[in-house]
Amino acid sequence: TAYSVVAKAKGFAPPTNPVTWEIVFESDAKTIREVKIVSHGETPGYGANMEESSFLDQFKGMSGADSSEIDGISGATVTSDAIRALVNNAYEFISAHAGK
Repeated sequence: TAYSVVAKAKGFAPPTNPVTWEIVFESDAKTIREVKIVSHGETPGYGANMEESSFLDQFKGMSGADSSEIDGISGATVTSDAIRALVNNAYEFISAHAGK
């Protein structure tokens, strides 16, 4: 069984257009299987670089607790911080609710 959480965080874009991801955890409820971008309004050429597979692939196999080890996006500190926050929020949620 895998667990899926949709999480949002405010990036550089206005609060009406948050960074929204779906984070899929393995059955252990700790290891990230996959991340999917649901939506975002980040700046093309900066925060929008989160769409690149080279950025997204770093999450596969990562423990949700290791979000401080996420490689940020150059020139997009606010977006990078938002991504760390939403991964943390998803991990905390799944840790509290998985298997219950």
